[in-house]
Amino acid sequence: MNRSRKIILVVSGIVVVILFGLAVFSQAQKIGKVQIEVVVAPTEAQLTIDGQAAQAGTNYVTPGKHTLKATLALFTDAVKNIDTATLPSGQKIYLVPSADSPQAVQWLIDHKESGAQIQAAGDAQTAIKNEEIAQKYPYLLQLPTVALDYRIDYSFDPNIPKITFIITAKPYKSAQSDPADYNQQVKDFNSEAITQLKRLGVDTDKATIEYKVQDPQK
Repeated sequence: MNRSRKIILVVSGIVVVILFGLAVFSQAQKIGKVQIEVVVAPTEAQLTIDGQAAQAGTNYVTPGKHTLKATLALFTDAVKNIDTATLPSGQKIYLVPSADSPQAVQWLIDHKESGAQIQAAGDAQTAIKNEEIAQKYPYLLQLPTVALDYRIDYSFDPNIPKITFIITAKPYKSAQSDPADYNQQVKDFNSEAITQLKRLGVDTDKATIEYKVQDPQK
């Protein structure tokens, strides 16, 4: 075997050993950690996890709570606190800095591809939120409910989260010409709406409910 061939074999062996060592080290780094998928939009934004620089995509973190942040000059930081104990398996985490200044808006105008990335990420986040709401509050998929005598709507505050049901009675008697029958109709129609909410699985004793009355003339 000539000298050149020996050198090539030695170098190749060293490269293989290094690559194997890197693979083993990479796998060791993942032991006992939780895999998370992070999407940052636009791609120009910088990601940190617990203050340490990171790359978008697959990351491995220790079990527990973590703070993820995406920053981009001119934009308001996107910050998300997660807990691996409650994070749905396989669900992507989206971080999208906000264009809260004229300069940031102009930047998006000048960088149309980045704007498209933000739009796509926003749509994905909305889809995830809607799915979470549907799973946790399946009866909301049945609302609004419109009946002859009443209507049931709702408002949802995702930051608390809190659902407020809005029952609108639709009496056909006039409060001015027939107040007794008007009041009785409002009472009966509200009762019908409450019964419907119970059928949908709502605990009406604990739910927040607002009552309204539609003008018979409308």
